[in-house]
Amino acid sequence: MIKTSKLTQGAKENPEFLAHSLREMLFLIVIGLLMISCSESRIRPNDGTDPLSADSSLLAGGFTSLDALGRATVKALNDSSSEGLQKLLVTEQEFRDVIFARMPDSLKAAMPWEHAWLMNTTDSRVAIRRKLDDLGARKLRFVRTEVRDTTTVFTGMTLYRNVIVVAEKPEDGTQMEFRFLNVVAAVGGRCKVVVFHK
Repeated sequence: MIKTSKLTQGAKENPEFLAHSLREMLFLIVIGLLMISCSESRIRPNDGTDPLSADSSLLAGGFTSLDALGRATVKALNDSSSEGLQKLLVTEQEFRDVIFARMPDSLKAAMPWEHAWLMNTTDSRVAIRRKLDDLGARKLRFVRTEVRDTTTVFTGMTLYRNVIVVAEKPEDGTQMEFRFLNVVAAVGGRCKVVVFHK
């Protein structure tokens, strides 16, 4: 008798289990390829020699620093604004033509941009709802941002993974930190969120 795997058993009992498992597998593949293709583990400033990174309009409405992005994140949370948080994300066109276009060929071959975009939008939608439930209308005061994971530099683009936002609680002035900005892209001196952490 052939034994069925836990994945197969789970899929029979709950189809959403299979979909979730496949998404997790694809996510791990993408992250693995990003780690392999990382050319350096530090921030490389834009010296103007790379034509791909010279146009600051590539990420419309982007922020000039991670702190500026973090400050806008806290404001949107304080306002309980789902729309405000959505505006921090790259658009579909920006993801396709700016972010994904600068990814290494190995990653592009592993996953079409449409699949990656769908994963990101699904995760970000859930993340926004959860974070508003947890921290919405708390009137937090922004303090700073910290990059706690990898900084991956491509030609004309830098990706920051796991950007932590540090904020001050209004009730007692103590500081708290929260993980929300899962992947942030910087292109042409502007940065936006690629996907929120759910």
